[in-house]
Amino acid sequence: MTDHPRVSGRMSRSGYASSRPSREGCTLYSVDPVGRACTRDRTVGAADTASAVGSGGVEALSTPSMIGLMEMAARDAVQDLLPPGWTTVGTMLDVRHLSATPAGERVSATAVVTEADGRRLVFRVTASDRLGLIGEGRHERSAVDLGRFTKGVSRRFAAGSAREVCDDE
Repeated sequence: MTDHPRVSGRMSRSGYASSRPSREGCTLYSVDPVGRACTRDRTVGAADTASAVGSGGVEALSTPSMIGLMEMAARDAVQDLLPPGWTTVGTMLDVRHLSATPAGERVSATAVVTEADGRRLVFRVTASDRLGLIGEGRHERSAVDLGRFTKGVSRRFAAGSAREVCDDE
């Protein structure tokens, strides 16, 4: 299956984001991310079905697969605005799966940034097929320095603790 991203957005008047500075003292986003959008398209394959992922015996797009496509759209909507070595990670999801889409049909997931507060990004996410809306909701992501985040994960599991991966220092 092939994913096809489409990204759109607007630049703030100043050309810089209104979000708080990062730890390095520079603006985290190269432009204001609010209004940025990305759509990811995919043909539902056998591996995307509810029966394949164990979330039901149905040969239709699974909720986890729909959510994964929504998360990819959200990540791609802002990835090019981040400094090198940074990415976003999902932190919250509130999604409704409204209608089934069988294998072989195309689905599209769109994520639009509705709010940016420092590293926290909020998205409105939707998914649709050729017959209309199949899913909708709200998704939050946090921008992280990938190297620092990875070290935090390693430290957490090496210590065997349940403490949070990222600290805010």
